[in-house]
Amino acid sequence: MRREGYIIEEIIEYSNMSEAFDSVLRGTGRKRSRQGRFLLAHREKIIAELTASIADGSFRLGGYHEREIEEYGKKRILQILSMKDRIAVFAIMNVVDRHLQKRYIRTTGASIKRRGTH
Repeated sequence: MRREGYIIEEIIEYSNMSEAFDSVLRGTGRKRSRQGRFLLAHREKIIAELTASIADGSFRLGGYHEREIEEYGKKRILQILSMKDRIAVFAIMNVVDRHLQKRYIRTTGASIKRRGTH
């Protein structure tokens, strides 16, 4: 397997971090929430903080809160990250996905964007 290089640099590019920010805060419900309003008011500061922590390797998920829902008669427990952590995770996975997708065989389809289940 070939090693991919300079992934951290791709992750911390402003365009990638900004795209992750916009994706996490899509929709009016998220933008109007207390957490969403704070993030929008401090957009540049949040992006700079996340970029610095990812670049120096100190980024850690800050924890999550759990919510129990009932769906189709079955109880499920959701573990929900804060929006700030979600921005960082989305930025990381956006780049990692791009690099890994090249390695999948043609018939691999499950959970891959634009491929479908079969």
